[in-house]
Amino acid sequence: MKPLLGSFFFIFPSLLIFSNAHADCIAALTPTQISQSVDYAFEYSLLKTITSSNYEEHKKNGNAGAQILDIPATASYDQFDSARSDFFSKYDMNARQQIKANYTFNGLTDVGFQAYAECLRQTSNSPLSAWVEKSNKSLIVIKVKSYLPNAFTANLEVSGATPINAVVPFQGTGEQELVFNRPNNDDFLVALQLKTSGNTPYVGTTVELAMPLNLKLVRDEEVVHAAAHCGAGCHGSTTGCQNVQDVMLTPKAGYSFAKDANLTPTGNTGIARFAPSIEISTQSFKTHLSCEAGQGNTQQFVTFDATVTETRDRIMLAP
Repeated sequence: MKPLLGSFFFIFPSLLIFSNAHADCIAALTPTQISQSVDYAFEYSLLKTITSSNYEEHKKNGNAGAQILDIPATASYDQFDSARSDFFSKYDMNARQQIKANYTFNGLTDVGFQAYAECLRQTSNSPLSAWVEKSNKSLIVIKVKSYLPNAFTANLEVSGATPINAVVPFQGTGEQELVFNRPNNDDFLVALQLKTSGNTPYVGTTVELAMPLNLKLVRDEEVVHAAAHCGAGCHGSTTGCQNVQDVMLTPKAGYSFAKDANLTPTGNTGIARFAPSIEISTQSFKTHLSCEAGQGNTQQFVTFDATVTETRDRIMLAP
């Protein structure tokens, strides 16, 4: 029985290579529901018959006890006895009990596994394959490989881009590298096709390499203003009739506050003392005001301009 194999397809952002060879073999991977039954009482009885005196004889005859315990057939008696004790500790029974486990699972049968392996063998060596061997800002090197029969000659036709070096025909199995200038402001896409001596298309493939992105970090900044005031005085008390308008701000979505907040007085009608304070975090800006008037018969005011800068960083394409 073979474990069910997974099928993996890796995608690289800057490189797309198209191939259907493995996809053609997926049908062979259809799992089958397999049922199995294990009679633990039989195994228990067999293991009980093995002793230190007859263990070597069991080893000569295939060591069925070791197979039950999933230990090497060459294991020593001490190793066997330790594994057997672990096995017995899991089951509270004797040889007269009938304890069976029936279970099903999805798996790949030996026939299915062999069919999949044979399919891969036949299709993995596609007549033509190509990939980006290496690249930099100015050049792209494409490796092209042919798996043609040795007596088969085919021309390689290149379209979509013109290689710097010469393109040579394939004579049977072989490989060659094609060098291209890399486009400045566009994706790179080249189509490759093998053609027989009669110029008849035989097989083709494509290779694509995305345009390199020239990115830059941009910071947006905006100064936010808000008005605040503090009033006090009246009824003969310099601290009476408190009238405070504090500021509580949060940044716009996607922005955060820089720690450069200010609270600047913009007018005063007689406040003798005031004690402004600021509480700031990246997502909150608050003022805390208190004041005392210069005289107590009339309420006096001091006004403030509260300012804080909100910022955000974003990535954009450079020109």
